[in-house]
Amino acid sequence: MLHFKNIKFVQIIKTILFGLFFGLTACCTKKDCDNTNYPILYLKFLNAPSSSSFNITITRLDKSTNNQVDSYIQGCGQTVTFYPWLQDKQKEALNYNYVISGPYNNPDTIFGMTYNKTANQVKCNTCFPTGNGDATVIDFKNFQVQYKGVSHKSGDTLFIN
Repeated sequence: MLHFKNIKFVQIIKTILFGLFFGLTACCTKKDCDNTNYPILYLKFLNAPSSSSFNITITRLDKSTNNQVDSYIQGCGQTVTFYPWLQDKQKEALNYNYVISGPYNNPDTIFGMTYNKTANQVKCNTCFPTGNGDATVIDFKNFQVQYKGVSHKSGDTLFIN
């Protein structure tokens, strides 16, 4: 009978240790922080059909050669969010001009993008015992684009006829 109690005691200790290990390390399965806030613009199509049956296509042009780099559908509807970094977060968005094609046959161009970009190392995922990660957080300052002779900053709405 004494032998049976010792086996049970060992099983209880193993269960407690197993639970402590996974309980303490559970938070460390979280992804490291990624607090980069990429600039965005809102595109509002005036006099557009009320249905959301038309696509908004963005064509990216190399700023120096004006050659098309790629084209993608950004969304559909009267108002869409434009993320210049949607296709490739590693490339500098300021190297391109963007042609916006909506429900009309007259595409509009967003150009003259400028910004200052800084990168900072921050500590992330610091939970015990294995969380010692850090990440690079990118900050965009003084973001501006030109549209129809007017400068716009991140978060602005561009009204497109």
